[in-house]
Amino acid sequence: MGAAVAIKKQELKPVTSVSKNKPPEELLQIFRKLKPKSINKINLGVTAYSSVLKSNKKYGKMTQVPTEVVDSLREHLIAKHRSVLEQSFMNPKKRKELTDIISLYIKDNELNFPGISAGDLINQLVDAIAGLGQLQPLVDDPEVTDIYLNAIDNVEIDKVDGRTYRTNIKFNSLEEAMEIVYKIINSTSQTLNTNKPLADAALGKLRVNIANEAVSYETGLTVAIRKPQTSIKVTKQTIIESGQASSEMMKAVKAFVEAGLNILVVGPTGTGKTQTMRVISGDIPNGDRTFVLEDNPEMFLASTYPEKRFVSWRCRQNDSGEFVVDYGRLLFNTLRQNPSRIIVGEARDKSALNMLKIFNSGHPGMSSIHANSAEEAVGRLIYMIEEGDTKLTYDAIGRLIASTIDIIIFQDKLRDRSRKWSEMIELVGFKDGEASFNTLFNFEVENVVRDKEEIVRIDGQHKQSGYLSEKTIKKIRNKAVDMSLIDNLIAPAKQEGVLG
Repeated sequence: MGAAVAIKKQELKPVTSVSKNKPPEELLQIFRKLKPKSINKINLGVTAYSSVLKSNKKYGKMTQVPTEVVDSLREHLIAKHRSVLEQSFMNPKKRKELTDIISLYIKDNELNFPGISAGDLINQLVDAIAGLGQLQPLVDDPEVTDIYLNAIDNVEIDKVDGRTYRTNIKFNSLEEAMEIVYKIINSTSQTLNTNKPLADAALGKLRVNIANEAVSYETGLTVAIRKPQTSIKVTKQTIIESGQASSEMMKAVKAFVEAGLNILVVGPTGTGKTQTMRVISGDIPNGDRTFVLEDNPEMFLASTYPEKRFVSWRCRQNDSGEFVVDYGRLLFNTLRQNPSRIIVGEARDKSALNMLKIFNSGHPGMSSIHANSAEEAVGRLIYMIEEGDTKLTYDAIGRLIASTIDIIIFQDKLRDRSRKWSEMIELVGFKDGEASFNTLFNFEVENVVRDKEEIVRIDGQHKQSGYLSEKTIKKIRNKAVDMSLIDNLIAPAKQEGVLG
């Protein structure tokens, strides 16, 4: 009963031997015209897959493409068509546009090679520049949210059901896997070498983090690819059907969002916090002008909900990785744009204080934070603010947090690799150094299924465990929200007065 995904093993045919003799004079003449590559040159010989993304998602034979041709073309695309290049890795329309650009480049530079037709040359160059080899079907699969290359024989994926699966994809060598890595690196003008062994890149709407052998010392390479939320089929219904949350929890969240309560989504890395924020943002009223501030673009709410008034801004870093436009600057300038609401992708550093002050002054919103519990989330917020230039005491910061944040959604990943909204909590106060919580829903484990020593399934239910405070009920009622959405969260003794 172990969790597994059936991904057909990719068929990789060996490359025919490559001659090491001096190239013919006509090739040398072409190469003399080409500018030398200035970034991340890698001589792997084979630089392309012939990719056929049909229903069976197979790949054809690997084909020799001269490295100098690929390098010069890549430089041209980065200089003249960067946006098209970055988006072509997962956007079929942009890939078609890239194909047309490459076709024109071949014509303008009079590129032709004996034994290779014009059409084959175009296809080989497109795949050499903007194909991700064996990983491409995973990028194209709308059911896949994240891709993890842990080793050349260990590729895992997260799917929309919140679970992690091991695929049967294997690379023949580290060099073969590095081909894909350098396509990504070179297309984003970043550097990956011994002196700079880590890279965090935005490739169009893909987020890619890479560690080479200087850091990933056992496997030689580690890659994490996060796909944009716009390409993923995650909805309230899929969250409910996969058991991540209950329908009662979703009804309550709809009321909370419509009423403009301030929501904090909490959980460890990889538990789906951004996904949750994207889904529940769909409950924001269409007329509200909502600013979305992110470190790296992930939610793409303006594209996801074109009928709503979302404005998306991002932080900016210089070549040294230092923020030249951080959350603090974005928050300050957002207030000049007359926002109705503000969504902050992740609460961090001293800007957390500015975020709380804005949320507490008539601009409701939501944010997320990495923490292992609701209690830890409050503690982390206090610590962030204390690290900044503030004269507020520990208790004063705690009281500010409690008076600002209304609802906390805590998410977790269980040992069977499933995601759960473990708790939905109302933050009701802060006194004597401790936060006071009112747990509304929690997930209770009822059965554990094992396969030998491995836990393969955890069964349980989301159960209501409390009622909303009068203060929060009043906030919701005053915003003319449909009170039937939270009728089960109103204590029976108060039902008649609230719903009557």
